[in-house]
Amino acid sequence: MGLKEWPDRREYFRIRDALSVSIIPLSEEELSRLKKVIRYAPTAFIESIEKSSLVMERILKKIEEKDELFLYLNIIDKKINFLMASLLNRNEEAGFLSGHKEVDISGSGIRFYHSQSLDVGTHYELKIYLPIITYPRITTVSQVVRVDKEKREDATAYLVAFKFVEINENDRDLLIKYIFMKEREKLRSEKLNYG
Repeated sequence: MGLKEWPDRREYFRIRDALSVSIIPLSEEELSRLKKVIRYAPTAFIESIEKSSLVMERILKKIEEKDELFLYLNIIDKKINFLMASLLNRNEEAGFLSGHKEVDISGSGIRFYHSQSLDVGTHYELKIYLPIITYPRITTVSQVVRVDKEKREDATAYLVAFKFVEINENDRDLLIKYIFMKEREKLRSEKLNYG
């Protein structure tokens, strides 16, 4: 095989991570509408829940942009906004939000434990919040491809695997970059620990 003949396998590279993920069931009408929206509208970046208050804007204007304190305050502000968005989002669809969960994720799908059994073949809107600066929220149309019932910690849980049926290609690239970043962090950590 020549170099150009190798298939792009990045979307199948999988990591384990803790992410905030919401799942919302879709009707047929919502499914077709959302597919079009996702195809042409890339990731929503959570910069802030609402515009900063006038007081906060005045304070930030007084601090020079090159100042490290300014950069630090901006990062803290974005983290707080991300946390608030995650907390407010919990009320969006009671019972269908997984919250902050341990997930297996790749550029082509995601798998995590859920308290309810979901029907194979059904479609859901998945919102995946990446914990990186700008706090992107990736929205996908996903299909349940497998559900395994398991006994965990004195309760029944369902390991649900989703395939991304529709995901904006820019979002997929962002997700793959995030996955590679996390894998590099893991390798560096292992290298430091084992010398």
